[in-house]
Formats: sequence, structure tokens, C-alpha cells
Amino acid sequence: MKKYFLETYGCQMNKAESDSLELILKRRGWESCDVDSEADLVIINTCSVRQTAEDRIWGRIGYFKKLKESSDFKLVIIGCMAERAGEELIREHGVQFVAGPDSYLDLPNLLAQCEMGSTAINVELSTTETYKEIMPARLGKAISGFVSIMRGCNNFC
Repeated sequence: MKKYFLETYGCQMNKAESDSLELILKRRGWESCDVDSEADLVIINTCSVRQTAEDRIWGRIGYFKKLKESSDFKLVIIGCMAERAGEELIREHGVQFVAGPDSYLDLPNLLAQCEMGSTAINVELSTTETYKEIMPARLGKAISGFVSIMRGCNNFC
């Protein structure tokens, strides 16, 4: 079975989005793992609101870029920072695909492009996407969870 490793930076909204992403991946047959070195797919869910979060994310991207020299996995950057940095992440940092906060339902298509050896990007802004068919994955986790009341950092709340 294919495994993914997911790191989340930012606020509760990002944590809620990560739970939704996990459901999308599980529906596609992916299994979560707790150790990045076991993953076929490493996903970093990003935030752009605070410089500290971005600095930490750039450090993690550097770590995974170095790790890719001796390991075979796909590096994925999603979220607000991904939307802002876009092509730079692919061109300069060894990222296989980039997805903004309005393109998570496109994740299977982006994955398919990567599995065929291509890079992929979808950072299109949508004022209508609601993810209404996605119930965040809470199985095996604490009884509480986060609820998104907005997406992104560009006043389309």
C-alpha cells in the first residue's frame, strides 16, 4: 500500500484542511505513516500568515530536498504558502506538485500527473468551492476536531 506523511503548519484551519486531505488520500488507497522516511508521498500543508511559519516550512523543504537525494518519494506543498510561491517551489526546490487551498479535490489528478513523472500545479482561486462532500478524517483521533470557517488568506472567507 502507498504511504503518505503529512505535516501541518499554521492555524486550526490548516489542521482541519489536513483532516480533509487525509480523507481524500484514504479514498484513493493511501495509508498514513508516522515516519517521513517510510513515505512514498510527503505533504507539507503550509501557512503564509506569519513569517515564523514560513521560515520553518522553508527549513523543512530544504530538509526534504536533501533527503530526496537518497530516497525515492514525492514532495508535495499545499496551502496558502504553496499558492503564493507556486512555480518557484517546483522550479527551485524539487517539489513534485503544488496545490493551493482551493484545489484539494484536484489532488488525485495532481498525483496521477506526478506518478507519470510530471510536475503539477493548481493554485487557482475559487470563490465557490466548499468541499461539501468531504467529511474530515477523525477516525482514531481525539474526540474533538477543527471546523473550517474560511479558506486561504486572501479575504475570500
